[in-house]
Parts: sequence; structure tokens; C-alpha cells
Amino acid sequence: MDRCAGPIWYRVGVPEVFADAVFEGNRVKTGSVSSGVHMALLGGALIPMRTFLALTKSEVESRGERYRALYDAESWYVARQIFVEQRHRSEFMQYLALMDQGTSEPDAFAGSFKTTYEELDRELVEARVTPAHVYLMQAPGEAAGDRGTAQRLSAAEVKGRLALLSLGHRRGPDALQLAREALQAEPTNESALRALARAQFARGAYNDALAAVDSLAAHGSSPVALADSAAVLAGLARAVADGQATLPVDAATLKQRARDAYQRAIAADGEDRRSRDALAALDRRSIRIVFARARARHPRAALPGK
Repeated sequence: MDRCAGPIWYRVGVPEVFADAVFEGNRVKTGSVSSGVHMALLGGALIPMRTFLALTKSEVESRGERYRALYDAESWYVARQIFVEQRHRSEFMQYLALMDQGTSEPDAFAGSFKTTYEELDRELVEARVTPAHVYLMQAPGEAAGDRGTAQRLSAAEVKGRLALLSLGHRRGPDALQLAREALQAEPTNESALRALARAQFARGAYNDALAAVDSLAAHGSSPVALADSAAVLAGLARAVADGQATLPVDAATLKQRARDAYQRAIAADGEDRRSRDALAALDRRSIRIVFARARARHPRAALPGK
């Protein structure tokens, strides 16, 4: 799973939810209930959430085409309940932030939700018979001074942006190849470096991912570049701490670099909730590790408040 880009169900479901945008005069309607396989899902059995949330791409594909179609449809349904119907949205955002840090699925769920997998199953079944909502947004008029301000993108920038988009789509072009092609033309292209770091980490090429982050730190200073760097660094810190990777930098240094990058991203963009949530999750994980080590040394010691 590409942890930096989110769980598979998120990467499949969210684009589907907002894919059917309809323009009505100066309004945009999005989040409509899709037809076909998605409508068929509403009358059939759902994959239990305890199983659904933990499934990997390879596990889904190994179960055949029918199961994958069901999984894709449920990904749309779950994403719609979160982002359109607002069911457990804040909890899911916390859950996604923890997953982005490399937290295991059960631990991310336990650290984010006050409900159980089985209670979520019941809510999703009951939601089938409740009225569906859509987003209606006013489309701003085009300002007179905005005409003729479009900028031509270089071929490298186009490939870099396509690489970033491909990270979130299972059937898209190879993000790593696109990023490398872009960097051959523009070695400091920020979009390509972001895609390269995330793609290398997703493939388990941890040393290459760290090298890409170092290049990004030297050439990318936008809030999104800082946030991507931080997410990869946090994942690398966890990999080193868990013994899954051997890098020339220890886990504590990687984690501090991730924390610094998140703080710089927030300072540059005060509305960056992704970085705020991820930084909070990173700090909470650090506190849990400290207490766990303390209890391992002193088994009878109680946590604060106990």
C-alpha cells in the first residue's frame, strides 16, 4: 500500500465520489449518487469494515474480478458517507493521518474511533435507506483581470504532475518512471521530486526515498513539498525503528526532521489541516513509545492519570 497517498479504499473511493460534477448555470453540483455498480452495491452485502479497511491492493486483486468490483463500489460508498454525509469525518481524518505515519490499521482505528467495526457496519447498512445529499456550490464569476494569465507548463512539469496524480490511481501510468523522465529534463523539478520520494517509499526503496527527500529539501520549499517530505520522513523513521530499514540516519533524527518539515508547512500555510493532523499524530505516537519503554523497564509503573 502507498501509505503516503492513503489506503487503497481512500484512493479509489474519493475520486469516484466527486467525479460526477454537474454545472448548472453558476452552480456546481457534486457528490451525487453514482449509478451502475454503485447502485447495485446498496442492495447487496457489504464487506465487513474490519476486513475492508485492512485489505491491501494485492489481497483485493487475488480474490478475483467480482470481489474487486465489490471492493471498488464499497470504497465509493464509504468515501461518500465520510465526505458527503459527514459520518465520522473527524475520526476518519485522524485515522488517515495515523495511517499516513505508518501506524498499523488496527492501531490507527483504535486511536481514532470511539465506535467499533461492527457498529460502523450497522451504520453503513442503515444509511442505505436515508435520504442522500449532494454538494451545491456557487461557482465564482471570472474576474476581468484574470483573463490571459494562464502559464505554459514545461514538459518536465507536466510529467511531474502526472506522476503525482498516478500515485493515487491503481491503473494509471508508472509514477516512478514519469518522475525520473521529468528529472532527466529538470533535475530540480519540485513536482517530480515529490512524486519520486513518495513512489520510492511506497516500493520499499527506503534509501532512495531518503535521497529523494534530501533533494526535495534542497529544491522544494512549497507547503505541499514540505508536507510530502514530512510524511516520507515519518514513514522512514517508523521503518528504521521497526527494523525494516537500515539508513545512515537514526529513527529519532528522521522523526525530528519530519516534525520540523510539518511545522514549516503549517507556518507557510495556516490552513494545512493535513500537516496539523499528521504532526499531532506524530507527537502522540512519540509519547506512546516513551510510555511503552518506561513500562517495559518498570512494569508496575502506572501511566499518568492511572
